Amino acid sequence: MPFLAQMITCASSNPQVSAGASRLLLHAGLPSQNVVAGWGARTYNGEVQGHMYDPSVQRAILHLLLRWRRLPWEDLLRGLSAVDRLRFRPEALRDLEADGLVIIQQRGDEPVVELTPRGSAWLAEQGEQV
Repeated sequence: MPFLAQMITCASSNPQVSAGASRLLLHAGLPSQNVVAGWGARTYNGEVQGHMYDPSVQRAILHLLLRWRRLPWEDLLRGLSAVDRLRFRPEALRDLEADGLVIIQQRGDEPVVELTPRGSAWLAEQGEQV
């Protein structure tokens, strides 16, 4: 979604503003269903489907796991910088798991992310201190 549409969506909690925002988006040739459906309510705490993540987030995750070896999902997110938290997408972890660099296991009520020996070796190859 373009930046203008995001700004209008976030500012449109008032139904009258929402209707005006929908008209503005339609005039600009953008779909307005996100404004009407309340997309702004999920801006910062929901999964963003279909958006690519910044690959530097994966490196930040691996650095954090290099120090702790194993972290619950919430602690992992808290350990990331504010910028990396904004860039984080669950797909980044799923791709790390698919590459064999981390293992994600359900422990209790929360997933736990663990660095694998292959992940440590990858960081060593990149010149990171293990």
